[in-house]
Amino acid sequence: MFKVVVKTEFSVGSDFKHSTLNIKPYMNVGLIHYSYPPTLGGVEFVVQGQARAFAHHGHRVRVIAAHGRAASEKNIRCFLPPELRQDHPLHARVRRQLSRGKVTPDFDAYREKIAKKLRPLIRGLDLVLVHNIMTMPFNMAFTAALWDLAVETRAAKRWVFWTHDLCLLNPDDPRLDTRRFPFSLLKQRHPSARYVAVSDLRRRELCRLLRISHARVSVVPNGVDVPALLDLDPGVWSFFLKQKLVDQDHVFFLPARILPRKNLEAAIQLIAELKKHRKKIKLLMTGAPDPHHPSSIRYFRRIRAQVRKLGLEKDVIFLNKRFRVGFRQLLSLYRLCDAVLMTSRQEGFGLPLVEGGIHSKPVICPRRPPFTQIVGRQAIFLAEDKPVSGARAVLRALDRSATAAHFKRTLRNYRWEAIWKNHLLRLVGS
Repeated sequence: MFKVVVKTEFSVGSDFKHSTLNIKPYMNVGLIHYSYPPTLGGVEFVVQGQARAFAHHGHRVRVIAAHGRAASEKNIRCFLPPELRQDHPLHARVRRQLSRGKVTPDFDAYREKIAKKLRPLIRGLDLVLVHNIMTMPFNMAFTAALWDLAVETRAAKRWVFWTHDLCLLNPDDPRLDTRRFPFSLLKQRHPSARYVAVSDLRRRELCRLLRISHARVSVVPNGVDVPALLDLDPGVWSFFLKQKLVDQDHVFFLPARILPRKNLEAAIQLIAELKKHRKKIKLLMTGAPDPHHPSSIRYFRRIRAQVRKLGLEKDVIFLNKRFRVGFRQLLSLYRLCDAVLMTSRQEGFGLPLVEGGIHSKPVICPRRPPFTQIVGRQAIFLAEDKPVSGARAVLRALDRSATAAHFKRTLRNYRWEAIWKNHLLRLVGS
């Protein structure tokens, strides 16, 4: 067994944090699908996410697809055999023949041509993940060739047939004659391959179609590349992961300079009250004291003393002590927080409330002008000098927010690092 030390970033937009995992020696992993990015599609993004996950953890990955672009990422090689493309002469001819119910020598020739091309590409692979091809009819010669190769190499490789879609159970797909080869393959259980479905629903459907027990099919959900989707600053995302902020119940963001009129002590007191409800809470503040204004420095010392007195040193984070907050970092913090907090005694406007709204975040503020002019009634209002009731109002509002809860659940369960640890790692170790 090797000990693998995982680095923070494996590519632009990755979400892998520092961790040490005891896993099997580095493997050669193949991922096979009809297409690969930059071709757009849900399955394409999942295949890319899996390729990057395996590659980041030291495994050597080969992606085989008909369409896409050769990857130039570490540990990932992409192969695009022309025999798999829809514009290959045999592809169109065989598809026409199958649509008429005919299996001709062209089919056998095409199947063998594909198998001959794939044999050297899968040589040396330890694990082969085939996405959707075994349950969809887009290239039945491709399906048949993979079926044969999985039988032919069963002693040397582990094959996993990954099920996203099932054409035979989709009423929108054309009906196929599954009594005859090759469409019969779409409802047969392969004798040596393992099966994975992307959801409990797909597992139930696959088990019904193949007439196998649920125990024969694992469920591995799709993942999302959170940093890429949110265009996050890598440093901010790394900070969130290292501080385990994705595991907090609520992360509040207070973008403000360290000035007495910002009333930061009210925000700190609110966090103290929220902690009494046995919630995991963090408050992120962007500002730094102004070195040119002694009153700002004195105020900063005062609120730091308040944090220490309340035992909140790990819960109230002054970001200026961790990294420089520029515009991109500011946007990333808005995108990752659960709510925007503003406790100022007086402001001419209140820009964070607008910025929070643009990012679809709940905003928390006192009920006073100009805040009420900006948010109308669409805010969680703090009762003046009543932190206990204010904390209850905040928790009630956030706990009722389906959007906030879904965002948090997605960060915890569906980012690629979570998918790797909870699901993909078992494929490596099994």
